Amino acid sequence: STEEHDEIRTVAWVFLFLWPIGLSLLYAVLLALVRPHIVHRRHNWMTRILQFLTKDYEVNFFYWELVELVRRTTVTGYLLLIKDDDGFLRLMAALLVSVIHLIMLLGARPYKRKEDDLLAIMCAIITTFIFLGALLVYAFELSLAESSLIIGRSAALDLTRTIFDFRSTTDIVGLMITCFAAAIGSAILLLVFVMHSEVSSTHLILTKASRQFPILTMRRGMVYHLFLSHVWSTGQDTVATMKRQLQRMLLNPKIFLDVDDLESTDLLEVYVEQSASVLTFISQGYLMSRNCLRELRATTKHGKPIVPVDANTGVPFDELLRECDDAKLLAELGLDRMAPIPWHRISAFQLVSLKLIVEKMLLALPAYHTKRSLPLYIPGVLAPDQLYVAQDTILDVHISPNNPGVGELAAELNQRFPGFSFSDTEATRTSPYRFLLYLSRETFMGAKGEALANELRDARSRHMPMVLAHEQDLTKGGCNFELFFETTPEDLIIDGLYKTLAIPCYPGAFKEVTHTMLAKSLGATKKSVLKKSVLTTSSKSLVQSSIVKTEAKSLTESSIVKTE
Repeated sequence: STEEHDEIRTVAWVFLFLWPIGLSLLYAVLLALVRPHIVHRRHNWMTRILQFLTKDYEVNFFYWELVELVRRTTVTGYLLLIKDDDGFLRLMAALLVSVIHLIMLLGARPYKRKEDDLLAIMCAIITTFIFLGALLVYAFELSLAESSLIIGRSAALDLTRTIFDFRSTTDIVGLMITCFAAAIGSAILLLVFVMHSEVSSTHLILTKASRQFPILTMRRGMVYHLFLSHVWSTGQDTVATMKRQLQRMLLNPKIFLDVDDLESTDLLEVYVEQSASVLTFISQGYLMSRNCLRELRATTKHGKPIVPVDANTGVPFDELLRECDDAKLLAELGLDRMAPIPWHRISAFQLVSLKLIVEKMLLALPAYHTKRSLPLYIPGVLAPDQLYVAQDTILDVHISPNNPGVGELAAELNQRFPGFSFSDTEATRTSPYRFLLYLSRETFMGAKGEALANELRDARSRHMPMVLAHEQDLTKGGCNFELFFETTPEDLIIDGLYKTLAIPCYPGAFKEVTHTMLAKSLGATKKSVLKKSVLTTSSKSLVQSSIVKTEAKSLTESSIVKTE
């Protein structure tokens, strides 16, 4: 009631508007200004300045830091405006805010990292328990105090214990501590599980000759092993994924990525000069970006080795190159004469893309610059030499003479996995039998297409397992999968022909992965598993071997029996 108190009160209101209200409004305005750039992935100076607000969250939840700020200021500030006499109301409001926040976290999962989502959810649960426990304590004490005025302390204590089922506030606090311990223990266990899952799914790249990590040395003056050049609008997310993968697969690689390392666009040429090699992630708009062209010109100026990567989004690489108006720059770079590394989204093929990228990067480093190639090895990845067909098994695979291209694919598979028996006639009913369907631009075309459709109808009526191979090489009739929904007879589509995922057939270094996936789908088994099975069931194996040898004598000359 003094003038001094009124002055302090006025100052407090000013700071209230400057800090909790003013800061929230400032964040809201700034995030609203950069929203179009973040949503459409257009990188500029303002998005870089505001990375401290947005970098930990998914693009769709770039504003989540503002949500967290409002929650914290509400719980620790705004709720204090409720009078002390209304303590129960204050706790109820805090509990309501915590519950709403917990529900939002469970529904949105706004963080980029799973462990961050997990920790945020567990912290929200603990905060909710805190306010719930405080509410119980407050209600217990209030009920005891009010009842004591009417019926006396002893009777009021018995009544309160009956209502709340607690002997004292100590019991409530004990329950709260138990809940906290359980929540924290659960959080730790879940966090360990998530981290273990990430570690177990992480693949390491080793040199094939030594089975050791590559040596990542750099020449004097170099800061980065690799510079990732890309356009924000169509390459940012993919290149960020690429950097995370490379950091997991190698020992402390120094990789430049603008969102992590760029201090000023004026220094782009300096960053390129300080890099041992430059990866060009060529997607739509890349060769029309002013900053990307600056990076490419700096690459030619300083003679940096280029690692060209095709975004592989369905647009032909030649068409992407035609977006560049500077023909002289393209000639100097030699992009039109290089075979780019296609970037794949499917994990098994993506590992090959990463391996090819790492090989190019390593060949630019002092330890390997005299080599023309550097074979690399990824432990734990299933390879063709790890699969085979057991000697007591005959795997008949039907290939249709009306399916153009399937014969060539079958010959490639038969060369790698001699245990398969490919036939274009009806197989014996006693052996495992699968239908290999090769999908290309010529599939289901003309009279052969009608005959193939009839074979598929018959095979599906007999519930024959289907293995689909989708050609990706344009020189061999590769096409987008959408074409098959136009050329395939409608009854086969309705019957669920394409419910089975087609295995993509990529050329070059990726063909090995295609063969491995097809062989596994056709029934080949991992060698280590089979050897273990044979060791533990030797008597059964001997019996089966005897049966195979006996049956082999009665087979016709056209039948094929392969034994080791």
